Amino acid sequence: MPLRKTSIPKDGFTLVEILVVVGMLAIVAGTVAFFDLASYEGEAFRGERTTLVTLLETARADALNNVDESQHGVHVATGQYTLFEGESYSDPSRDTSRDVVIAASYVVTISPSGSDIVFAQLSAETSDATITLTDPARKVAATITINREGGISW
Repeated sequence: MPLRKTSIPKDGFTLVEILVVVGMLAIVAGTVAFFDLASYEGEAFRGERTTLVTLLETARADALNNVDESQHGVHVATGQYTLFEGESYSDPSRDTSRDVVIAASYVVTISPSGSDIVFAQLSAETSDATITLTDPARKVAATITINREGGISW
């Protein structure tokens, strides 16, 4: 009797196919790991710094351009920044209707102590100051430095 050839069913996956799929999944998972929550929080912190720098640059530009023939500054308080006109934020004679208030998301401190950075009209001169933004949850800090000539670096 002749032997009959039987065919073996080829259902299922080979080991090579399984390894290829697992390798592709590992690459996708590794890529996703870079875009996690910490990355988002870092971007939010950098955005906060950019907001504060933009307010400082706006106050400096308004003072240099002698907008409303007044000094311009930024007041930093817990939970908010205020772009204002006048010699100081606490000056009772200044026009508060011109204030621009922005909510702050991070802890901000200014040294030497004080909560105002005021730029002189036409020259943008101010006193030396350092503004530090801190994120206590991530233990990260960013520093913005303002020199006497009104230069802002971060």
